[in-house]
Amino acid sequence: MTAGPLSITLTVMGQAPAACVLKRSGAKPGDLIFVSGTIGDVTPEKLYHQLPCVELGLALRDVASAAIDISDGVLADLNHILMASNVGADICFDHVPFADHVKDKEAALTAGYDYELCFTVSPEDRKKVPENCTCIGKVTTDLDLTVKTLSGKVLHFDTLGYQHF
Repeated sequence: MTAGPLSITLTVMGQAPAACVLKRSGAKPGDLIFVSGTIGDVTPEKLYHQLPCVELGLALRDVASAAIDISDGVLADLNHILMASNVGADICFDHVPFADHVKDKEAALTAGYDYELCFTVSPEDRKKVPENCTCIGKVTTDLDLTVKTLSGKVLHFDTLGYQHF
């Protein structure tokens, strides 16, 4: 998002030991799906002053089986994990930690710029997940991404989030 005719893009590259790299492709059926922080918490002021979840990412290196930042929307970014891992997911809409000011929670699932993390963890490692993270679902063997309420209503979305191309 730019406010004028000039746009500057910065790319940062780095190295990490292969065993410590969090990839999108490690989710396995039965893994639990977590998000950090709250969803839909981006206000115009916060949009331009966000910091990446570097410390959380480092803490998850030995815990998460797959991870991604939430910049295109929870559903779109989770779907990147699912596609890379060749799995599906069941999400409980009522377990998603929405920010208090969010009025349209379904839209918040597909909106971007949250800059939180979405990640998967084996059930055995659940207790190693930091407290500011919430379990919102489970990885499945089928290739579908299903979002249901606690009452069992399946929610349908026209788009999963921001589409780059």
